[in-house]
Amino acid sequence: MPRPPGPIEPSELILEPAAPEHEAALQALATQPEAAATTTLPTPYPAEGAAQWIREAMRQQREGTGVVFVVVVDGRVVGTCELREIGGEPRTAAVTYWVAPAFRERGHAAEAVDRLVGIGFREHRLEEIRALCLRTNEATQRVLRKAGFTLASSIQRPDLKWPPGVFLDLFMLTKDAWVGMQPS
Repeated sequence: MPRPPGPIEPSELILEPAAPEHEAALQALATQPEAAATTTLPTPYPAEGAAQWIREAMRQQREGTGVVFVVVVDGRVVGTCELREIGGEPRTAAVTYWVAPAFRERGHAAEAVDRLVGIGFREHRLEEIRALCLRTNEATQRVLRKAGFTLASSIQRPDLKWPPGVFLDLFMLTKDAWVGMQPS
């Protein structure tokens, strides 16, 4: 079993395991309508949404089915990133993340996803990581490609918050591809 995640901070960006002390900041950021526009965050965001999300994150971490971080930059919570649905043989997971609008286009998402992918492959013995994003979300596509993900297919998922006819792109990254990208 991998060790519980601890803070990771080689630069100004810190990945902190999701915990109750993040609730107020996450609730304030997630209630911004622009934060949910291209993410699976519900709109409107529920009054107890952050508290529920943190409880679920802590459950996933205890059970080993998720690795959930809050992204902190210069002492401020700016978003979240997580590996969820960890399991299976071979071991796989889904990566999700969001960064509040005021903190976008600064490289925070790319750095957080890059670190999270490394944690997944090194510490959780994953063989493949997948990610879904709106076909129209070019910023997330850039983040995923920078981390080494490639487009696998396009799908419709009306079970998520988007209506039929809205396409999501499925990106994949294998451990072998990721290892091949690492400096020697």
